Amino acid sequence: MVIDNKAQRLYDCLKQNIDEGINQGVFPSGIAAIHTGDQKPIIYARGFTEDTVFDLASLTKVMATLPAILLAVQSGKTSLFDPVTKWIPEFASIHDPRRMQVTLFHLLTHTSGLPAWRPYFIRLKGKEDYLAAICNEPLIYSPSTDMVYSDLGFMLLGFILERIWDMELEEVVSSLVLGPLGLHRTRYSPGASHWPIAPTEEGNPFEKNMAMLYLEDYENGRLPDGAFAMSNEDIDTNRWREGIICGTVHDCNAHYGLGGISGHAGLFSDIGDLLRYMDIWKQGSGDFLSDQTITNATLAHATSSARSRGLGWEILSNDTFGHTGFTGTSVWHNTTTETTCILLTNRVHPFVRMGIQEWRLQTRELLTSLLKGACS
Repeated sequence: MVIDNKAQRLYDCLKQNIDEGINQGVFPSGIAAIHTGDQKPIIYARGFTEDTVFDLASLTKVMATLPAILLAVQSGKTSLFDPVTKWIPEFASIHDPRRMQVTLFHLLTHTSGLPAWRPYFIRLKGKEDYLAAICNEPLIYSPSTDMVYSDLGFMLLGFILERIWDMELEEVVSSLVLGPLGLHRTRYSPGASHWPIAPTEEGNPFEKNMAMLYLEDYENGRLPDGAFAMSNEDIDTNRWREGIICGTVHDCNAHYGLGGISGHAGLFSDIGDLLRYMDIWKQGSGDFLSDQTITNATLAHATSSARSRGLGWEILSNDTFGHTGFTGTSVWHNTTTETTCILLTNRVHPFVRMGIQEWRLQTRELLTSLLKGACS
């Protein structure tokens, strides 16, 4: 319940921006939440109930993989500067001395040299195939010399977590993160559960088109020698999903290739669990992550093309960090105002819509202005 003028203005801002996003066709439905200090979270939902579960897409990177890696570092099981080859010796199977230089830090900051994406799902299936493919994928730049947001890097972190903790990735995330934090409505592959779940795309035409564009680049020699090979026949014979996707991960590498469980995508959650999760990223929040770990993760360690990366997080400004998911999800936290904002939409339903980046930026700017007292 809205109880004061400031809360009312924040609620009105959330409502206005969700409504505008729907009216402008950016997404069909959405839920927004803002939580400042120890005040009660303010939530606005249109088209969904507040307990609706969303495919988080790349928020998986910062809600599952990142905390599990940071906990491994805190416990002394590994170091941010351990080479990938300590845990994945196969990563050095290609004769390229640069691969020996790639560390967990590089993977977390997207500075490893690995490419952004590959359509491995077109002809590969299972962790062994994926691990071999990543270990044989040529680096596209030397570590630390550039920054390319990479799904492959976080897939690799998922495989590393399994070796660090000697557990399957789903068990690592459940036992180290979801269970201890009481995130009971967050999981991989909810399937046909009794929870309301936001639907995503009708089939996978968007990533099918991405695969076709990749093939064009491959056939025309625009990719590094040794890059993942595929053919038109591989695309034609893939068992593409039909109908509305709901309860299974939208991302093709996670779904077709990795059984719905990956370090880069696959997690589902609702607004309440996301708010609880973001509480651990506040200084002095408790003993799950130390203040030093939180500070280190949310500092800008790498910058390229006006974007900055911390450990996992995108650094939006000196006092703001966050992350986005392709399906239409996003979260950010401002340390000055001690405010978390979560935006959950299904902008890929029933097809992928444009305009989400501009809408997110507009919403963040309006809320930041309100919180800093710039608006009446």
